[in-house]
Amino acid sequence: MLLFTNQTPGTVVVAIRDSKIVGENQIPDIRTCLVNHIADCANTNRLLVLDLCTVQFMSSGVFNLLVEIYKLANNDSVKFRLANVNSAIVEVLAILRLDKILLIDDDDDGFLGSAIQNPISPSSLDGHGEPSKE
Repeated sequence: MLLFTNQTPGTVVVAIRDSKIVGENQIPDIRTCLVNHIADCANTNRLLVLDLCTVQFMSSGVFNLLVEIYKLANNDSVKFRLANVNSAIVEVLAILRLDKILLIDDDDDGFLGSAIQNPISPSSLDGHGEPSKE
């Protein structure tokens, strides 16, 4: 699974570049990444966006994770949004009524995570959103 992060003065976009998120071993990596960015967004008053543009299928554990991340972000007064969500996943969110709490932005291409032109792998970051100098 590939996780990419793009940070601007007002937004942190975490992009998942995998077609399926089914392995329970993938969820802790996504959780860690998002929780770290929640803390950063809370300190810098930025919006946190999870870009799912390549994701076609998610396990039930990922839906649970989205609720957990929403709650954590909300507790820290961080705005959390989903972007570029596949229509089948949007339908599942609606069935679960998660579309009532999770904000889904899909109509402003200049703002959404798909606007990441040269994503930086989180493993190459020095912890401050800059590529490591190694």
